[in-house]
Amino acid sequence: MALIFTPGGMGTMIKSYYFKQKLSTSHSKIIPVAFFERYHDLLGITILIVITLFLFYSLPSVIIASISTTLLIMIYVVIQNQSIMVKIQTILEQIRWIKKFIPNRELNTSIQELSKFHPITLGIGISILSWIIDATAVYFVFKGFLQTFEFLNVFQLYYSSLVYGAISLLLGGLGVTEGSFLGMLMTYSLDISIASSIVIMTRLITVWFATICGLISTYFIINKK
Repeated sequence: MALIFTPGGMGTMIKSYYFKQKLSTSHSKIIPVAFFERYHDLLGITILIVITLFLFYSLPSVIIASISTTLLIMIYVVIQNQSIMVKIQTILEQIRWIKKFIPNRELNTSIQELSKFHPITLGIGISILSWIIDATAVYFVFKGFLQTFEFLNVFQLYYSSLVYGAISLLLGGLGVTEGSFLGMLMTYSLDISIASSIVIMTRLITVWFATICGLISTYFIINKK
């Protein structure tokens, strides 16, 4: 969680290093697990945004759901095509400073196993459950500011902005997430001070709270060694 603020949350893949140190498991097995964790997160949140669109239409949400769906399909097509994966690895292996970080071809086998129906559906289910729990905290922020938004409406607004931030590939989606969230809130004629306060509080209790907890945990783990 310490690196969840990284572009697309991909910094969380550093867990492969800790698994290797703790369990002596190869990067070729752990990296796909970390990758699919992020893939399931994006897939789960996209599914839920699409569901909310049947109740609350929002053009920004339609746009980001379309972009996210396209991206997810493209990634899945690539990882399912062994020849493409081999070509990508071959190209990366030609780059001297990247070569030492490229896992062996066992990576493809791990990816194929994790992209089967059962792991995918299980991952989506866990992801959706975690997003709903997260959205509940965001909903109570709205309640704390005496706003009468429906739960699914809150979910759509916040997570649409979160995906905008994720695909921007900026650190923690900084600026893009907050700006898109604020912009969508303003369409509901909220006072700028109330809308800004909701955005700040929401970010503090979600991604930044998780980041701080992760950093503290990482500090103790490193110093324990």
